[in-house]
Amino acid sequence: SEYEQDISLCLLFIKTTFSFGVLALSVAVVMAAIFTNMTKAEEVGTLPVVIGLLFWFFIMWLAVLEGGQISLVGLQPVLKTLYVDSHPITLKCTSLVHRGENMERFINGRQFLVGLV
Repeated sequence: SEYEQDISLCLLFIKTTFSFGVLALSVAVVMAAIFTNMTKAEEVGTLPVVIGLLFWFFIMWLAVLEGGQISLVGLQPVLKTLYVDSHPITLKCTSLVHRGENMERFINGRQFLVGLV
């Protein structure tokens, strides 16, 4: 019914707003710690700007790897003939990654990066 859709939409808005607020608070706390020299990097004399840039570089790199993993895992059950002509680069990537134990190695490497970041 329309009432249930309105409730569902309201709950989605509340969850999304809360999640964004928690994310914004987390970023603010981490950036404040970095730029007020409250990290171990300050002890070795690293500039806060360098640490901030490295932090965002690794976060963006992690986001790219997460997206790549989702795509590669999602394409495993799809027949390659469905995208052989329309997406040749995807075919090359999936052919390489889905061969042997490459997918497991990719996932392990991504997990290492998650632990690093």
